[in-house]
Amino acid sequence: MDTRRKRLCIILPSHWAASFGGAEFQVKCLLEELEKHPDWEVFYLARDISPDFAPERYRLLPVRHGLPLWRNILLFDAPRLLATLRTIAPDVIYQRVGGAYTGIAGHYASSSGCRMVWHIASAMDVSPGRVSISPDLVSDYVEKRALEYGIHRADSIIAQTAEQADLLARNYGRRPTAIIPNFHPTPAGEISKGDGVTVVWIANLKPLKRPELYLDLAEELDSIAGVRFLLAGRGNDGRWGRRVMRRIRETSPVEYLGELAQEEVNELLERADILVSTSEVEGFPNTFIQAWMREVPVVSLDLDPDGVLTREGIGIRSAGFRQMVADTGRLIRDGEMRRSMGRRAREYALAHHSSGNAARIVEILEGSLETSPQMRPLSSQEPVS
Repeated sequence: MDTRRKRLCIILPSHWAASFGGAEFQVKCLLEELEKHPDWEVFYLARDISPDFAPERYRLLPVRHGLPLWRNILLFDAPRLLATLRTIAPDVIYQRVGGAYTGIAGHYASSSGCRMVWHIASAMDVSPGRVSISPDLVSDYVEKRALEYGIHRADSIIAQTAEQADLLARNYGRRPTAIIPNFHPTPAGEISKGDGVTVVWIANLKPLKRPELYLDLAEELDSIAGVRFLLAGRGNDGRWGRRVMRRIRETSPVEYLGELAQEEVNELLERADILVSTSEVEGFPNTFIQAWMREVPVVSLDLDPDGVLTREGIGIRSAGFRQMVADTGRLIRDGEMRRSMGRRAREYALAHHSSGNAARIVEILEGSLETSPQMRPLSSQEPVS
């Protein structure tokens, strides 16, 4: 009798103990859900891991290549990643963060009979020609081609939003197995805001996040009495990042809090009144959900996943910078509007972004949700070259 447990390989570029981001946090929550399923033997494969972190209920394995000159090119991790997969012989692969690892995982899955579940992390993942901003455009191009190779070989695809599902169908002829929004634990205790109004911006400092626009916003609204403008997130050591930090130190009314742990972000949002987003593109921002659960409405310049801010009345999508200044100013001055939006936001988040969404992902990993014909790899009958 075969007593071997089912083997699951989770594959991301980073583990949260080494580089904490939205995708890594979602996987952390998924692993907590998987603890309820002891029939799974779980392996986490990543290039960026912390040598001081020792997980108890799964194995954490490094797959970074050892070529110093090509350190940041993920496709060069392929030999070590494929060798690790062959040793583990997983039954299912769960891959998140689109890029070279999507293609490598897709190649292994299609050539070994292993099932692969790919989770879309951003609209850029399913938009041809759109690559992340990087000094190395050749590397970006190769990453994109590897990602698209993997999209066509995934057995199941999970989208975060209907917009991502539409882009997947329009650009790659695939339909997701499910649309599953991001999820967070429910906050404990009562929500209680302090005096005055606290406006926050939370993200790692990157050009795509456009923190300069938040600094502009704070300067426009700084004359309103009783308002604090806070910014939290990992810094940026490049020329652009140094310029932003210099402006914060020398002229901006914004207080920079540095990089915060997840618990500290939640504590910040518990006493915040408004979350401002200036990001150009994302998946489903985890900070939106964390804010909503703590009765914090969102003012967003471009992002409104599936139109939820406007439809549910839990925030405002501003049409341009001048409108964002006006919308934020109105929320600062109108406490009843702000509190009413916050209450609706919490109700919406608890109904749509609870940890129950993690259980739906586990169902897909277990094959409980049948894969539709549209989801089969387009070249499932062809050998992988």
